[in-house]
Amino acid sequence: MVKSAIFLIVLCGWLQAMSAATEKEPSKKCRPVADGFIVAGVDGMLTDSNDSGESSDKCDQASEKRWFFRFDSDVSDNTGGLICSGESIEMLPSSLLEKMTTDARNRAGQSYRLWGRVTKYGGRNFIFGTYFVPLGNIVQPQPSAPPKSDIKEPAINEPNDILAIPEDITARLAARKIIRQRQPEKGVEPKTDYILSDRSGFLVEGADGGAVFVLDALGRGMQGSSLELLPCLVLEKSQQEQSREFERLRFKTAGIVTVYKGRYYLLPQRIKTVYSHGNFGR
Repeated sequence: MVKSAIFLIVLCGWLQAMSAATEKEPSKKCRPVADGFIVAGVDGMLTDSNDSGESSDKCDQASEKRWFFRFDSDVSDNTGGLICSGESIEMLPSSLLEKMTTDARNRAGQSYRLWGRVTKYGGRNFIFGTYFVPLGNIVQPQPSAPPKSDIKEPAINEPNDILAIPEDITARLAARKIIRQRQPEKGVEPKTDYILSDRSGFLVEGADGGAVFVLDALGRGMQGSSLELLPCLVLEKSQQEQSREFERLRFKTAGIVTVYKGRYYLLPQRIKTVYSHGNFGR
């Protein structure tokens, strides 16, 4: 009886240990990172809407191909957000994206190291790129084997000993990524982003359903210019504020103006309501 009881106790303990060992760790859950999160030197691949598998929504532009950045590794912030390895995040239109797509058309690989700002709109993340570096693979030349007569057996502690690199290290070096120098394409005019500071205007809906910021001429008899607004948390909050008001609100904004394929876009950093107190017309 005693041996049977001991055997049962040992068996129960072993079963519990096996159950704990076979229990899988909770799988990581991808969550949108915070708006304004900075990605600095992350590796990934530039893909288009056909390769990403993303479905279309109201943020899509029917006339423009959408581009995505597929992350090679996990990226997390300090708020619990996590961009998982293999996840594709849509890239916002910008002068840098135009340079990336041009570079991708001129070579076979589309691997890049990317710097940029992550925005959040409607529970989704987007990337506004600020800098990128193309990546490629090293092609290791295959050395020709010397004649057998020239090979000498190295002696122990010989100063001129032949040091052979292990095969696993050689394989890693062969697949190592390198930085390629980008050459400017002829006929492509370089574009520089600039800051728009404290300009007043109105939020309207564009023809494609996106948000547009129409600059206010403030009675100067000038037709207001417009900028397409890029999705971010600042824009989302401003749209929510406008939806609660019956009349059209006047806003003052500051942000980054960029150009993509001849169209002007604004990534707002700040939008605040301007109260005219009846001094200006709606």
